[in-house]
Amino acid sequence: MLNRGDDILILLAAGSARRMQSVVDDKITATLAGTPVFVHSLRAFLNTGLIGRVIITYRDSDQFARLRLQLAEHPMPDHLIQFVSGGESRHGLGLRGAPDLRGPHRSGAHP
Repeated sequence: MLNRGDDILILLAAGSARRMQSVVDDKITATLAGTPVFVHSLRAFLNTGLIGRVIITYRDSDQFARLRLQLAEHPMPDHLIQFVSGGESRHGLGLRGAPDLRGPHRSGAHP
């Protein structure tokens, strides 16, 4: 049984977007219909009512600054949002410095 606010969303935003072939500088902070892509993702998950905490990984200090600025421009409901430095590629996306996240988990990419 899923309980309201029990889940933690980990949004992996630290990748380099090489597969986008330079169409955009950063696929996470790029806008879609006037809203950053990561904000669309956050809203979709938060609208389920199941998310209590959000962890967003970032690639470097420039991306971190953009993410924070865009989040300030598109405020979210009252959720704890934490930023954690990630790796520079998909294979290096470890959650360095992330809190202990033991327990059952589900993957949005692979349910």
